[in-house]
Amino acid sequence: MSRRVNRRTFVKTSAATAGMWPGLAAGAAPVMMVSPLAARLGSPIRIKKIYLAKPVPTWPTPHLDVEQERQKLEDVLAGLAKEMPDVSFEGGELLRVIDDVPKVRESLAGVDGILLFNLTSTVGHMIRALAESGKPTLLFSQPYSGHDWSIIAEMQDAGLRIDVIASSDFRDLLAGIRPFRTIRRLAESKVLVLRKAGTDDTPVSERLGAKIVALQHQRLLDAYQAADLKEAESEAESWIKRAVRIV
Repeated sequence: MSRRVNRRTFVKTSAATAGMWPGLAAGAAPVMMVSPLAARLGSPIRIKKIYLAKPVPTWPTPHLDVEQERQKLEDVLAGLAKEMPDVSFEGGELLRVIDDVPKVRESLAGVDGILLFNLTSTVGHMIRALAESGKPTLLFSQPYSGHDWSIIAEMQDAGLRIDVIASSDFRDLLAGIRPFRTIRRLAESKVLVLRKAGTDDTPVSERLGAKIVALQHQRLLDAYQAADLKEAESEAESWIKRAVRIV
């Protein structure tokens, strides 16, 4: 894919396609933050969170306490998770050099997306390497954390499935994570299409991730003719009684 991927295409073309490691920050063991409501909303949307920082911070300040910054963001995500009951945040590793990236690749296999935080400047090479995994990726860039947000458009032009939120409002993540949910739920869905035979649904199915099921007109007509009117009226009445209101 060589064309630019905007937010809409990011959703449409993305399909559902860790412990600690030596050299990574202490305390980066996998963390599961899932509400009990998740069981009623389907299997959790699995998002791998990864923090990026150069070995010796310069920007935003050489005095930056990287681990303290990482823990602050962990607390933020723990709070936001309460508003996303069907989302599971996993991981939380801190990567400092490009050689750390292969150490987390295995843990990306089953996730639905990657959420990145650039804690310092000059981590663009790690952002690119993680986006090249093929997983839908979102970078959340706080003010003064660096200018690596500026290279995301180039990555999109190269066909990588990545987007960026440059914001001081962490609640913007609630909207930013929606595409991960959409991609996953599409992959779990069936689309029923009423039409004549002979159309190849493969391109649409590959793009949306959903299974396309073709129905012939006669099958629908037969079901309509065979329907029991009294059963249909009873079913309709049941829905009417349980409705909050009828518009």
